[in-house]
Amino acid sequence: MRLLAIPRSSWIFKAFSVVCLSGIYARAQEGFTSIDCGGSESYKDENGISWIPDSQFSNIAGNTTIVTPPASAGSPSPLSTVRYFPGEQNKYCYVFNQKDHGVSKGATYLIRASFWAGAKLPYDTQVANQATFKLLIDADIWDELSITLPQTGREEMREIYVSAVKDTIDVCLTGKATGSDIPFISSLALRPLYENLTSVQNMHKAARNRALMSRHRINYGAASNDEYIRYQSDGLGDPYDRIWEPNVIEPTLTTTAAAGTDVFDHPPARVMQTAYESSDSFNISLSLPSGTSYHFTLYYSEISTNVTMDGQRVFSLQVLNGSTLFGSTVLDLFKLSNDTHNYAYITYSVFPMYIGSAGVANFVFTKQNGSIFGPIISGFELFQVFDNDMSLGTDDDEVATLKNITSFFPSLDIWTGDPCLPYTYNWLTCTNDSRPYISTIYMNNQGLTGKIPDGFKSFKALTQLSLADNKFNGYIPDLSSLLSLEILDLHNNSLTGPIPDFLGGLPALTTLNLDNNNFSGQVPKNLLDKVARSELKLSFAGNAFLCNDGSNMESCKINSGSNKKSNLGMIIGIAVGCVILALLIALCVAFYWKKVSRRPPRDNPAPQQNTAKSETDFRKKNLVSKANRAQEFSYHDIKSMTNDFKKEIGKGGFGPVYLGSLKNGKDVAVKVLSRDSRQGENEFLNEVELLSRVHHKNLVSLVGYCIEAELILVYEFMANGSLFDSLKGKGLNLTLWKDRLQIAADAAEGLDYLHRGCDPPIIHRDVKSSNILLSKEFEGKISDFGISKSRQYDTSTMTEDSQLFTVVQGSFGYLDPAYAETHIATHSIDVYAFGVVLFELVSGKPPMIQLATRTGEYIHIVQWAKPHIDRGNLSSIIDPRLSHDWNASCVWKVIDIALACVDPDRKKRPTMNEVKLELQSALSMKLESNLYDTTEQMASFTENIHVGAR
Repeated sequence: MRLLAIPRSSWIFKAFSVVCLSGIYARAQEGFTSIDCGGSESYKDENGISWIPDSQFSNIAGNTTIVTPPASAGSPSPLSTVRYFPGEQNKYCYVFNQKDHGVSKGATYLIRASFWAGAKLPYDTQVANQATFKLLIDADIWDELSITLPQTGREEMREIYVSAVKDTIDVCLTGKATGSDIPFISSLALRPLYENLTSVQNMHKAARNRALMSRHRINYGAASNDEYIRYQSDGLGDPYDRIWEPNVIEPTLTTTAAAGTDVFDHPPARVMQTAYESSDSFNISLSLPSGTSYHFTLYYSEISTNVTMDGQRVFSLQVLNGSTLFGSTVLDLFKLSNDTHNYAYITYSVFPMYIGSAGVANFVFTKQNGSIFGPIISGFELFQVFDNDMSLGTDDDEVATLKNITSFFPSLDIWTGDPCLPYTYNWLTCTNDSRPYISTIYMNNQGLTGKIPDGFKSFKALTQLSLADNKFNGYIPDLSSLLSLEILDLHNNSLTGPIPDFLGGLPALTTLNLDNNNFSGQVPKNLLDKVARSELKLSFAGNAFLCNDGSNMESCKINSGSNKKSNLGMIIGIAVGCVILALLIALCVAFYWKKVSRRPPRDNPAPQQNTAKSETDFRKKNLVSKANRAQEFSYHDIKSMTNDFKKEIGKGGFGPVYLGSLKNGKDVAVKVLSRDSRQGENEFLNEVELLSRVHHKNLVSLVGYCIEAELILVYEFMANGSLFDSLKGKGLNLTLWKDRLQIAADAAEGLDYLHRGCDPPIIHRDVKSSNILLSKEFEGKISDFGISKSRQYDTSTMTEDSQLFTVVQGSFGYLDPAYAETHIATHSIDVYAFGVVLFELVSGKPPMIQLATRTGEYIHIVQWAKPHIDRGNLSSIIDPRLSHDWNASCVWKVIDIALACVDPDRKKRPTMNEVKLELQSALSMKLESNLYDTTEQMASFTENIHVGAR
């Protein structure tokens, strides 16, 4: 075990002590924001903490009620009142900002929410005596609460350490519109945290900036079960207002001497003045949910004056994840503190401990041979790593614009928090991007008054805007930057002035409803031109002052629809124009087909299938001519780049693949559709359409295509072949666990993009190790997803939960049994297949394993691995070709992910986004452990725990 001890005499410790001990406690109270939810006045509680009522948040909705606080609460207490939110909003948010609360982007804060309803709530819940709703942090779900009523004992509490991703932090409760109960809250606290706290350092390094949720914070040796320690004005409490729960199990040690708190974590003096002491050994055993990761910090101080020399109290600490050793160390506190008493030391996890299917973590303390006294512990903190990276939320520009609009209308200022994630405002819809854009706005019946603010023009993806049934009285602002706006509905308002000319310049606009306003002047000519071309549905009835311009009155009559004959003439004109346009298109197609038919037949021995019909059908699809970013090659170009199809490098479902080289020297893979391809033309067209708009670093990209003589696709060349070949020893030598884990994380990210980043979402339906290709830089990329979107069905409304009835597609060993049985395709079939790939990565075995004792019989890789997993026998599962760089906790985590992916119940499987995040977490565990490995530690697991004064 490598020790991270900082000697008391070191200059690092001295400098830190001067800064922290002299100022940290006095400074802490200044950074506190303590909100009494439902309170009516400011006050200071018995600990010296200053509380303010949430009525100071001017945009907080909801009602308040007085409740009887728990017996443990002092007086006055924020648990004497409750704010509840009976409205119809999706969520209700408290916003901590920079101006009022000192929130600064990148700084780390403790956020604590408390819930105490006492005997009953002033409203009914969906399930009697149980209130259920979700707690949100910024754009993410923090936790789900299910509070049993009446409440007894102490309040329900949730606490999280979070680094601010902007200069605000939103804490929200889900409302009735999400299907939850009416939410309530008693208090909310914001506490700034010192950047050198061990837990904060773990957030930034091992946990990859993920938040940490407090699960346990224990003071061992407490005098009574009521002795909860938090901030106290006498300086003996916690400077950050962390709350320590008591543990009164005896035997205990206590001291009245000044306790050392001069470590980076600044434990309270009252915690370090007590300890639990065992004469021989003890075990702290915690039941924890499987599939979660944790950081821990344990606090010690030699406070017994009976210990007078080194070696009198020596004990070991072993941390076990179930029965698997996570880390271990040996402690002699008197020796570590340079033969002094009352000096604080800690042991802490270097990277997260993943809890697998065992669901138990054990901290085992054992007296060492020759030691007179047994092990002790003063304090213990356990943090659960937040499941996801903190979302950046809706696009910043969109959020700023929406805030300008909501601040313009007083009735909208109750809408706070992220507008799209994780629950949208009731009157919005948003895109499915990782950072969404606002796509539709329905502001009808919001009681709005005044003119429409200019902010609407800033929304990048707005496709619909409805401001019906309000009382606008002003002009339409410039909306010309709304390039994606399709429907603009402004009827039943009081808009005045001329209809803006820029509306005719909105390229995506298909419907414009201006009925029942107070517009005047003429309808712009460019709008009427779009109507004549059948590009726009325009309605402007009920505008009494429209078309009163005497200089062109006849035109106004036509525009407003008052002259039926003129309208009829316009309709006839439109029809004649459409016929002429159709004839022109037909002539162009005939001319083009005549030109194509004169092309000489191909004279190459490459596989032949294409016909005149297929090429004509292809052009009818008109896919290539529409915004395809890929390059179109002639058949002569293809022959030249492949040296007349000289080197075949593979063969897939579509046909042979040849090595090619572009004029710039870049290698490419040229795929030719074979005559006997089972997929045929439709899949080729599908792949061209998909690949022309799907771009991601973990997807094999399309370079170009050819439609002369053969249907041909030109891809980027993947120099290291497929993952399948590498695992079989035919390609890249994958003997390092971190390389396999990186490839898995890359592939998961590519699949996650297909599932969530594409519109409509894409199901691959043939995920397997041979369809994961490896670049020259060893990046994993997903290939052959062109067959993923059959043109037999419509995916335009598909989401990650959608299901489709399809012809079963997939490969033997990777095919989801539920899919094979039901023919219902969901994203879960890709998750299942990817789980099989993870088993391949761990074991090095194929998806179907031949049984040595029964020649010709096979067993599925999951069935083969399951008995070894159940016995915890990792050595029987792990690929013997792997070098010894792997870490048991990391490998077990990947196995647990794989098991979740292949769960027989598809509803219990994780999403690819969840799989991606868990693999990235496993990768960070592996990479972080490498930072601390030495030659001696490579084959052990003791590097997971560090000891130090910090």
